[in-house]
Amino acid sequence: MPETAPDRLPIEADARRQMDECTKFAVCSCPLCPLDPLYARRIGLPGEPRCTLRRVTREALAVGLLTPFGGRTADEAARDLRRERAKARWAVLSPEEQAVRKARLANSQAERSGSGRGSPFGTTRNTFATK
Repeated sequence: MPETAPDRLPIEADARRQMDECTKFAVCSCPLCPLDPLYARRIGLPGEPRCTLRRVTREALAVGLLTPFGGRTADEAARDLRRERAKARWAVLSPEEQAVRKARLANSQAERSGSGRGSPFGTTRNTFATK
């Protein structure tokens, strides 16, 4: 059995073996690998490369591995948690309240698109089109 740290997390050699499961690991220059069991403890610096392996592939590779976020990045895990919480808040609203909020959102979107603020350039027309 491989030697483990006191808190039962794999040591660096085991972490390396686990990251070797990645199809891009041999050519990857990402210092934070989502397949690394110590990923949550590592610190990334601004401007460093990020993992480019598709999320669905990372999640499939992480099945059966000891990873803190199941092959997802910390940002993806946080986003998933926010979505789950938002869905739970939505589910407890009455159908009437859901309808009111949907109408309010539709009105807000219509106002935004009607004022020309829908595009960062002030208009959505193609001004370069020739007649």
